[in-house]
Order: sequence, then structure tokens, then C-alpha cells
Amino acid sequence: TERAKKFAEETPRNKLRRKEFQILDQAWLDAFLERGAFGTLATSYEGQPFVHPSLYVYIKEENAVYIHAAKSGRRWANVILNPKVSFNVSELGDFQAAPSAAEFVMDYSSVTIFGTCEIVESHAERRLALEAIMLKYAPHMTPGEHYAPLTDKEVDSPALYKINIEEMTGKDRQSEPKGETYTYTFPPGEK
Repeated sequence: TERAKKFAEETPRNKLRRKEFQILDQAWLDAFLERGAFGTLATSYEGQPFVHPSLYVYIKEENAVYIHAAKSGRRWANVILNPKVSFNVSELGDFQAAPSAAEFVMDYSSVTIFGTCEIVESHAERRLALEAIMLKYAPHMTPGEHYAPLTDKEVDSPALYKINIEEMTGKDRQSEPKGETYTYTFPPGEK
């Protein structure tokens, strides 16, 4: 317990134990967040952590992540009662087989964000973020051609969460193959 407490007290929240995997390059972090498929928002209430898978958009100029979600429920309540959050985006890489099971390695990359979360009230900011979410997840579709553009009512209807980024760190875990390299599929073995 003392060893864990010492580590927690002495290690900044954005520092990795394995420094050789840590990425602090802002261009790498930006590109990773811009291409991520989804992220996981971590909130807490009275010491109990909760995680919420989330579609999101990263707007570099705002130094923020925006999440579209409901105006009620656990995420909403936790953010209002404790705005301190973290947010993670990850990509699974290849598996590296090895001579022994203990030496198998999974390659992956991730970015973890630390910050505060708020519910966005500004109509202009809401429109900017919601249109950015649509552009991210439906880049092949054009508003007015493939779907109706967002109305003012639609812009103001859902909850829109904004994570104000205080710190972030990346991790890029790539290993040298010691045996077979394969991509994980689920269920295993299916293509």
C-alpha cells in the first residue's frame, strides 16, 4: 500500500511508467484524436468510477473534445456533480506470439486526456461541434443533399458535453516480433 501511495503521489497523472512508449508530440496526439473511432469518458461519483463509451469529435482550435449524449442519466449527473474527467481513445494493433504465453504482446496506441467537463449552452458552439461530429462520422454525406441540415431545435435538443483539455499523453506500444504476428478478430478465427 505504501509503495502504491508513493507512486501515485510522486508521478504526474500524464506520465507513463514505461517512458519508451510515451508520446508527447502534439502533432501525433492531434492526428490520433482526429482519426479515433470512439472514446471512453471516465467520470466518478462519491469515489465510484464510471466509464461511458462515446462518439466524439476533437476540435484542436478549442483544445477540447465534444461528446453528443443524453440530457439525463449517469454521465449527465456525474459531470454536473464532479466535472473532473478523463477520456481515452485507443486503437488495437497486432498481437505478437512468442515461445511462451507469458511473452505474448499486444501492440496498441492510445491517447488519454485529463480535464474538466461541462455541458455546452452556447447555440453557436453547439452547432459548430454537432456539425463537426456529423462531418467526422458521415464524411461521405452532404447536409442538404443526403440528409436534412441541423435545425436550431435539433442543435439545442441533445446534451453536448465539452471536455476542456488540461493535459494529455499518448502511448504507442509497438514491439519487435518474436514469433507469429496476427490481428485479433472477434469471435476469434473469423475473418
